[in-house]
Amino acid sequence: PDEALKRKLAAQWAERYRSSQYYQRYVVLRSQQKSSLAANPNFPSRRAKRDGFAGGLRQFLILTQRYATVTFQDRKNIFLLLAQAPVIALLVAIAFPKESQTNAEQTIREQAMITFFMAVSAIWFGCSNAAREIVKELPIYRRERDINLCLPSYVGSKMAVLSVLCVLQRVMMFF
Repeated sequence: PDEALKRKLAAQWAERYRSSQYYQRYVVLRSQQKSSLAANPNFPSRRAKRDGFAGGLRQFLILTQRYATVTFQDRKNIFLLLAQAPVIALLVAIAFPKESQTNAEQTIREQAMITFFMAVSAIWFGCSNAAREIVKELPIYRRERDINLCLPSYVGSKMAVLSVLCVLQRVMMFF
């Protein structure tokens, strides 16, 4: 096979492909179909006029419902996300054991550090959840963006569901 490729120039292979039925079926025909759909005034496009606030709110509600259903049906993923919080709480408890201390200044300093670690962990939970979802849903986002997806509705739906998940993680951290 490698020798057959070397015997012909790239231009010859390109010409052979252009004259094949595969080129006609998968390139020419599809580009014609795409052009005819784009020319249709009823076909939504990225530049199509938005439906205003009501359309964006409707998209937000639909996207939030769909995303919440998909997210909370994945039991293994939810378990792993909620299990992170007690593990981090355990690590903070190990790092700062409760001891009867006489120095009030040292106790205040440790409480400030514990609060700082809790805040950093809350930021970590939010960022790690969101980053994973952005990467996972990129192809879906691109496809839906091409058919008139309202960006604030999409981002808002992710924020709503992930905020609930983050609150659950924070609650788990304190138990």
